[in-house]
Amino acid sequence: MSLIGQQIDLQRPFALWRAWRRMSIWIGTLGWLFLTPLRAVTVDAPGYDEYQLKAAFLFHFAQLTTWPASAFPSGDEPFVICTVNGDPFDGSLEKTIGAKKVQGHSIKVAHVRRVADAHSCHIAFIPGLQRGEISAVVNDLGNLPILTVGDDESFTQYGGMVAFRRENDRLRFDVNLAAITKSNLTVSSMLLSLARAVSTR
Repeated sequence: MSLIGQQIDLQRPFALWRAWRRMSIWIGTLGWLFLTPLRAVTVDAPGYDEYQLKAAFLFHFAQLTTWPASAFPSGDEPFVICTVNGDPFDGSLEKTIGAKKVQGHSIKVAHVRRVADAHSCHIAFIPGLQRGEISAVVNDLGNLPILTVGDDESFTQYGGMVAFRRENDRLRFDVNLAAITKSNLTVSSMLLSLARAVSTR
């Protein structure tokens, strides 16, 4: 069962409830997941682990980001979400994506071995990088319309675009807006408002 589009049953302050009530279910789900302690997230089928949550977040990152037309050489070009150096999701990314679409494009999940193999991706999730390796990734992908996502808080500090982080048992993320803009991508104000921190340089 996918996390996408499921209602999370938690009580929040009325002001937040009133604001989020106007959003679609999948946007509401994204907001709740970022503001709720990871262990406290409850959905119809409990037991989701951290990477299942990250899979849902990657889909929402795709929905809240706009790619230039040049990123899709043809109208039937798939939207490609890549993981680099294996599949830490253990298949949950494919299950989460299902038959969903991004900007009218079907979604393809690819697992590549090297950063150099990610040039045809639209989102590249690159876990497990040491701080000294991040600069090499940025130099390779930084000028391409690829949303780079890491799992270390230093990822955005060294030029990556989005970094997952655990904070007091919460799964959150930081955004490097300058890096995103440099790659000719546009992220929505909703995504920025949900970020723990936004860097503009």
